[in-house]
Amino acid sequence: MDTPRVGDPFWDSHRKQANGYIKKIIKDDEDAEYPEILVYFYDGTHEWYDGDQIQDCYTLRYGVGGWEI
Repeated sequence: MDTPRVGDPFWDSHRKQANGYIKKIIKDDEDAEYPEILVYFYDGTHEWYDGDQIQDCYTLRYGVGGWEI
């Protein structure tokens, strides 16, 4: 899996509450794959990520596919 989709699980090990899901993907231009990704976390917060931050970070480690940084 190379491309994130809305609803995909997301884990950010740098956060206190690491579990969330992709809420929105914004493409600034047609050539960009996924330049900006909005992730909602289960503690009620959200954070924007640049597509370069999650490139090649797809994992099946938790039994379900998702993105982990």
